[in-house]
Amino acid sequence: MLAQKLRRLLELFRLTRAAADRPSRKLIRGCYLDLGACLGDRAEIELAMKGAAGPVRCRLRRCDVFTLAEIFAEGVYRPALPLPARPFIVDAGANIGLASLWFKARCPEARIAAFEPDADNADLARRNLAGHAGCAVHEIALDRVTGRASLHRGDHDAVHSLVDDSAQAGSVEVETRTLADFMASSGESRIDVLKLDVEGAELRVLEGMGDWLDRTTLVIGELHEAFVSAAELRAALAAHGLGLELFDLEEQGVRGFVARRS
Repeated sequence: MLAQKLRRLLELFRLTRAAADRPSRKLIRGCYLDLGACLGDRAEIELAMKGAAGPVRCRLRRCDVFTLAEIFAEGVYRPALPLPARPFIVDAGANIGLASLWFKARCPEARIAAFEPDADNADLARRNLAGHAGCAVHEIALDRVTGRASLHRGDHDAVHSLVDDSAQAGSVEVETRTLADFMASSGESRIDVLKLDVEGAELRVLEGMGDWLDRTTLVIGELHEAFVSAAELRAALAAHGLGLELFDLEEQGVRGFVARRS
């Protein structure tokens, strides 16, 4: 318990430093001072963050604040840098679009296809990415097959999953599509970065890529070890010439990973 409190204090310090103005720092501090209340608060706020391509809209809820901290304070996607000129990025499990905003700030000419099956998250992602040329939000789940599937609702909006129904919060039917099907009609010839944060469906997305995984330069994301082992992920990526590196996220059962083409 003490270790977790210390971690949150350090996270708060880093996140307030990542805020670009005083009102944003005040909002962030207020949220961390009462995380229990924030868990149920759906009020929407707007923050100015260093390294974000424009204003960041999020809900005053614990999940959004923690996602904000992972991306803008902890820099979980920094291993994807440097980006090539005018990269094509697939943001799988886009949530409210924060990772896309982070990538767009580092490469304004990036073209980003963001996939988020939850309707509320997708709506906020569209508003966060509105006005950013080359960004599109697709309200679908990437999967191993194109069709329909049950999206199991998590305890909060950052952990809805095609495979994890442990929260017992009900489910909703969503559209699914393989990344191979999407890419075939995209007009793109390759994927420079695949950001993969899909709550246990990592292998399902990779299996739906077909030979497009051979045309992917880098994959970065989260490995949910209750559903996919490191050995399974390593083998799936190695079969397409991608070498896997794992790193600690200080979250039980979840590790970060980056896979680069050798």
